[in-house]
Amino acid sequence: MTDENDGTVHLGEDLLQGTEGPFVLTYADESRQEAHGYYCANCGETAVTMDSMERLKCQNCGNTHTPGEEYDGSYL
Repeated sequence: MTDENDGTVHLGEDLLQGTEGPFVLTYADESRQEAHGYYCANCGETAVTMDSMERLKCQNCGNTHTPGEEYDGSYL
């Protein structure tokens, strides 16, 4: 697939749950060694930003992911 700059990116396999749909880590190389950014599966865009608190936000549809959303209730 291509990113917002018309460069080729490759999707990873791990999903991060967002408020509207999952985010998928993207890679710059086929061997998936060089991380590139994130893909928003809700709208199909790669225009995803991350802030200093590791929160993701899709600039196209507003889908968000906060690391604390992955709480595991069985941990306690």
